[in-house]
Amino acid sequence: MGFVSAKCPACAKSIEIPAEETEFFCPYCGSKFLRDAAYAFAAMPEIATGDADLSDFIIVGTTLAAYRGTKSHVIIPSNVTVIADEAFLGNKLISSVTIPDSVTSIGQDCFNGCTSLATVIMSERITTIGRQAFRGCSSLTKIDLPQSLEKLGTYSFRYCTSLTLALVPSNCEFGICPFEGCPVNVITR
Repeated sequence: MGFVSAKCPACAKSIEIPAEETEFFCPYCGSKFLRDAAYAFAAMPEIATGDADLSDFIIVGTTLAAYRGTKSHVIIPSNVTVIADEAFLGNKLISSVTIPDSVTSIGQDCFNGCTSLATVIMSERITTIGRQAFRGCSSLTKIDLPQSLEKLGTYSFRYCTSLTLALVPSNCEFGICPFEGCPVNVITR
């Protein structure tokens, strides 16, 4: 009986599976999968995630529903188009996040309470940032919002007490007091 290299489609761990078997269980997460699915997943190109593991992300379709990792430098996977409400809520460990150009929307309370978040590299295609999306990100000092941004939600950067500079597109519609409690200089461009 020979073994072949594959990846578990659930946890993305590299595994060796029996070549003759059509179904198997992942020794790491216990998920049951068909051999062909593991082969296909192994053949997919690597997705950059920063220090995070792909298994740290809960992705439903193209929506990042939650991040359950403990790494500080996170790159959102490039197959994500929407970051859901509360996806990173209260994560005190994340210090930087890169949001790829595939993302068009950031949900409400998405990064609310991420007190160590100091750097956000924003997608150039984001059109909406939800209510209180970055509320209480007290380590954030600067934010450069993309020209594509149409709607900045109510209290989106409320109580970002270190935020001193926000670059905002001139065509962006503001919700109520998006920068309340911030010592910020807002520059429209």
